[in-house]
Amino acid sequence: MDADIRQEQFFHALVTGDRALVRRLVAEPLADDGWTRRRMLEDLLWPVLAWADRLHRADQIPDLAMGYAAEGIRRAMELIEATAGPGTPIPDTAGTVQIVAGAGAGAGAAAAILAASVEEAGWTVRLAAGRIPADEILADLSDVQPVALVLFAAETGDAPHLRGLFDTMRRLEAAPGLPILVGGGIFARVEDLAEVMGVDLLFDGPADLVDFLRAAAGPGAGRGRQAVRQSAPSSVHPPRVA
Repeated sequence: MDADIRQEQFFHALVTGDRALVRRLVAEPLADDGWTRRRMLEDLLWPVLAWADRLHRADQIPDLAMGYAAEGIRRAMELIEATAGPGTPIPDTAGTVQIVAGAGAGAGAAAAILAASVEEAGWTVRLAAGRIPADEILADLSDVQPVALVLFAAETGDAPHLRGLFDTMRRLEAAPGLPILVGGGIFARVEDLAEVMGVDLLFDGPADLVDFLRAAAGPGAGRGRQAVRQSAPSSVHPPRVA
């Protein structure tokens, strides 16, 4: 099946809550077409969830459809985990990546895809969602000592929370040199939010995130704040909606 047709069918299965079709559309490429777990995450789940989120924000699909989509993504990920087998690990010295998502079912589902992609590449991941208080995030950073902090936010209401987190980190000089990588629609809608916060990467999807982590873990990679780097925009386009 053509990848674009598969994406369109998967989109409609998600937003209509058709769990049986979701299962079939996940099983077929894994069993018949030789899709890897990475390709499933990057070329099916991520772009289709992004389409649903954009249409939801444009009031072209209702809250219920977005709820169906988020739950369908979680079900698809369970099936991929059960079918695709373990990823190819990199050395244990890669460490832990901390991923924190903002509010909303879509942000939580997107963060879960990011977590699965980072795990597939060999890192240990700690994942939380739902506007976690800044003091709790900072306490966990101190305990875990991750190699990177990933923040994903989609709701406009997440902006003050993110600013508060960064202001607290600066005031307390917490986690100096920790790479901070951000993604989600809030950074497109709130002008210069990523630059003002001084993050290391504004990523477009799981592929950019993993590429950055691999580069940072490579020989001679240093830790320290860099100018914000924005990943290339996605080349995919939304499916047709009846």
